[in-house]
Amino acid sequence: MYIYLLGIFNQVSQFVADSSDELVMLSLIADLIEHLRAYNGSNPCALIFKNPLPEDVIRALNICFPELVLISCDDADEQLRNLRKDVLSLNKDFSVNMKNLHYVECRKRKLLFHFPDYHRTVNHPIGILPFERMERHGIVRCHESFAVNINHVTGLAPGAFVTENGCVIPISRSYSQKMTKYRKMFRGNTSRLND
Repeated sequence: MYIYLLGIFNQVSQFVADSSDELVMLSLIADLIEHLRAYNGSNPCALIFKNPLPEDVIRALNICFPELVLISCDDADEQLRNLRKDVLSLNKDFSVNMKNLHYVECRKRKLLFHFPDYHRTVNHPIGILPFERMERHGIVRCHESFAVNINHVTGLAPGAFVTENGCVIPISRSYSQKMTKYRKMFRGNTSRLND
């Protein structure tokens, strides 16, 4: 994972805890954007800054690089630890932040990771996903072609979950028994669409 340091830092070794991390020190926002575009793409990464960033820069970074996590220097250690726990790496070129992930869909051996405002695609079958690790983040497989983040489910439809953004994620018969405990979570405490 790329960790970008924007500004002048006296001690940088505290930010690298994983041998796969790559630390990049920059002084200009323009250099940051160029490096993000050239090397990071849309993979999760962190930007640690000392001085507050202008609002228009924050908006532009959020639009162009939605997986970039902005971290103030004051609480960088804890936020980096949390970010590392949330990032799932499928291969050396593709990793995804599971925190805001709504659901995963498999179409023609391509995985589509759906987030609130965008989605990402990788050429892998759904069977490659480490569901035992993903379940700790609330992401459960509910169909041969779908996995849903229970943390972003707001209700039920007949044979399906409904996410915050209104997407209907099917529950197949083979996963129906396993989904019983998750269905119970939404009975009575949210608006159900079935019945």
